[in-house]
Amino acid sequence: MKSLTCITTLFFIAAFFMACQTDQTSGTDSLTRARRILAEAPFIDGHNDLPWTIRNLEQTPMDVEAYDLRQRTPHDTDLERLRQGLVGAQFWSVFIPGEIKEQGYAKVQLEQIDIARRVIEKYPEALRLALTADDIEAAIKAGKIGSLLGMEGGHAIENSLGALRAFYRLGARYMTLTPNVTLDWADAVMDEPKHNGLTAFGKEVVREMNRLGMLVDLSHVTPKVMSDALEVTEAPVMFSHSSARALTDHLRNVPDEILAKLPENGGVVMVTFIPSFVSQEVKDWEDPLQKMLHGVPFDEAYRRITKEYTEKHQPTPMATLKHVADHIEHARQIAGVDHVGIGSDFWGSGDMPEGLEDVSKFPYLFAELIDRGWTDEDLKKLAGRNLLRVLRQAEDVAARLQKEIPPSTATIETLAVIAYHQPVTRAEIEEIRGVGISRGTLDILMEAGWVRPKGRRQTPGRPATWVTTEGFLDQFGLEALDDLPGVGELRAAGLLDAGRTSLTMNAEAEAGEDDTDTDLDPGPGPGLDLDPGEADEPAAETDTGIAPMIDEPPATPRETAPAVAGEQSSESPERGA
Repeated sequence: MKSLTCITTLFFIAAFFMACQTDQTSGTDSLTRARRILAEAPFIDGHNDLPWTIRNLEQTPMDVEAYDLRQRTPHDTDLERLRQGLVGAQFWSVFIPGEIKEQGYAKVQLEQIDIARRVIEKYPEALRLALTADDIEAAIKAGKIGSLLGMEGGHAIENSLGALRAFYRLGARYMTLTPNVTLDWADAVMDEPKHNGLTAFGKEVVREMNRLGMLVDLSHVTPKVMSDALEVTEAPVMFSHSSARALTDHLRNVPDEILAKLPENGGVVMVTFIPSFVSQEVKDWEDPLQKMLHGVPFDEAYRRITKEYTEKHQPTPMATLKHVADHIEHARQIAGVDHVGIGSDFWGSGDMPEGLEDVSKFPYLFAELIDRGWTDEDLKKLAGRNLLRVLRQAEDVAARLQKEIPPSTATIETLAVIAYHQPVTRAEIEEIRGVGISRGTLDILMEAGWVRPKGRRQTPGRPATWVTTEGFLDQFGLEALDDLPGVGELRAAGLLDAGRTSLTMNAEAEAGEDDTDTDLDPGPGPGLDLDPGEADEPAAETDTGIAPMIDEPPATPRETAPAVAGEQSSESPERGA
């Protein structure tokens, strides 16, 4: 035993001196150094679509038993190559397309989670389910690959926060807000925008994800959604598989102005390997194909169209490992080294960049960065330490929020009436929640102009487009405003505006004229008694610190706002997914 201990000690001493020597060299020695770094700080990949590959096997679709990861698979992922790639943890994407609504989004999502969970259970010698940052480190310490689940598309929750919570309980630890299609509450960058960002319900989705500890993934969404989410979230965000728009002008990539916001938020952009995202030449070649594939589900027709186009348009340009390294370096330059990771997006396609053909090739990418002058410490952050930090911070935020607020009961039907969401501080929300009102009801009343946080006024110059009280009630099947949960408590607390008895439509503003008169008299309306009598003077502030809002028109409804320039696209909902 003593001799074995001596041998082991001598081995580590020798390894140390070899590592020191390797640190001072480059070229062929860079790969050795890269492997040492990844042994010390295991690599965490943000995105691999193995469950989708298994679902779409031609001979044995969805058959986890038939697709043996202990053998070399015909695609890009198996256990041996994961080991060669020194993968310490993997987010297995449980992707579902946005074009399969008729199949049932939630149904297909559950099937994909089932496939991923069965894969993890089938190989206990190699894979271990991970739900937290500590779980990842424990799995790595045990010699296993920490296996997490990432939902690729908020369409799976079918506009239900209860469904969101259920998917979290099943193991989902991030959710991409949209797939390649625009949802009822968020705009997808590869589809036509409808909401100018996140709707009120979309913001509530982000808040509930914060409360759960589920990472908000901003790949696939418009820059306006990215900005909205960054304004709302209390936890760091992630881009699970996106590259830099400044280098490759693909809509799915992240603009510099968003990358520059990551240090303040603490989030991470995980650079992807998808060829059309990292090579402008490949993207230009692929544009006509994406238009042909617009709206086509990922089935036999998709594969046939792709094959025919490729055969007719030779030679096919190739992305390379160096392209990916360029995007990583650009993200580091704009966002900072603390906010960059890797989300490969291997999906069994067989057309990944030269030098990064499968999951065994990750060390070669790190060797390239070593040759470009990256330090060991920076490479360790890129490998996984940045993502571990993001996970832990999200877990800390969730622990705090779960003590402060209950699960949200908001629905998209109730929150659909909200226009621009006025900023509300957490302290203000907590003051209002003291009278038992839900955040959803609070937002509606604030946006309607019936109540506002202390000291907050409407933004001058904003057009005043109002909805009628009658239309408001009809839209949501309400007999009276009191049907909204918490309104009775608000009125009892003296927080409703006694001077406003109705909402009326401002016809000039609706027609597009910029009516900036914030003292506009709403005039007669169908009438909705909120409090008997008239109030000539503003009501006094209550102990809650909330001041009634008198004669201030609500904001322009988001649903009528113009789309942000440059975000609309008729491109296909491609699987650069």
